[in-house]
Amino acid sequence: GLQGSMYFAGLCATIVPVPILADKVYGRKWLVVLGNVLLITCQVGLLFTHNIYQSYLFFFLNGMSFAGRVIVALTFTIEYLPY
Repeated sequence: GLQGSMYFAGLCATIVPVPILADKVYGRKWLVVLGNVLLITCQVGLLFTHNIYQSYLFFFLNGMSFAGRVIVALTFTIEYLPY
């Protein structure tokens, strides 16, 4: 339902700017670490949420962490793989 839509909205909000920041500004390593920290924070927050609106917020932030965790981490990993 709406929780999955909030996850997708968070993903869409960061799918373009996070890889650009990883390439040009901050470096890939720090954005991968930040994405993982955000994921852990959101999961713990979902455990202790008391109403549906808090869960919407945590699902949105969880979607935001996807760009750092998966997209930037995939590029970071491919750089170190031998051909």
